[in-house]
Amino acid sequence: MSHRRRLSAASIARLRDRFDHADATEVIGWAIQEFPGRRRAVVTGLQAEGVAIADMAMAIDPDVRVITIDTWRLPEETLTYLDLLRTHWGRSIELLYPDPDDVAPFVATNGMNAFYSSVDQRLQCCHLRKVRPLRRALTEIDCWLSGLRRSHTAARSAIPAIELDVDNGGIVKLNPLHGWTPSQVRAYLTERAIPMHPLYLRGYASIGCAPCTRAVEPGEDERAGRWWWETEVDKECGIHGTPRRLRVVEIAS
Repeated sequence: MSHRRRLSAASIARLRDRFDHADATEVIGWAIQEFPGRRRAVVTGLQAEGVAIADMAMAIDPDVRVITIDTWRLPEETLTYLDLLRTHWGRSIELLYPDPDDVAPFVATNGMNAFYSSVDQRLQCCHLRKVRPLRRALTEIDCWLSGLRRSHTAARSAIPAIELDVDNGGIVKLNPLHGWTPSQVRAYLTERAIPMHPLYLRGYASIGCAPCTRAVEPGEDERAGRWWWETEVDKECGIHGTPRRLRVVEIAS
């Protein structure tokens, strides 16, 4: 493996000041210039934010890596949308998959829908199907770009434009749309004539695996439809850090 590039905490602090109010394209352009070739990638769950970042990055480097994860539990609409984006952009999107040797024993022991039974089971399912596949891919990456926004949840309200991803060996993680609103993201996609995930039109505000995502009700926050049976637990899968568990309320499956 070639030498992996790392930035110091002091460098990250300086860049954080620079990028805090910078345009998203400036942040993305910096990543593409500083981290060559296959050493940087856009990682997206094919939600609006990640699709917007991928489009911005491809405008600078048409060959930039765009990565998504097929957990084997995605909605059919997401798989259809993936093909639609491939056609729209005229290029491939890299797919990551869980390791069958990880998932099969878990399902055999706990059942196909074990995530409904407890937060621990849900987090384990997310870890096997999402976190591990991404971590394997990130061993060959020095900088990745995510679609996190501060307005997603209270837990994300202070995310910076740039940070060190200590869970993945101290590589650089960029959140170019950290200060954007949902309307800004959708306006970008509309202006660029980029197709939107069809589930947004059915009331979904955040889209993950089929059995773990529902449409949101009026007045609910954006991520209320993710793991809706859990209360007072951060709506996170583990890719962006360990969810805080202030109080856990389980439901029967």
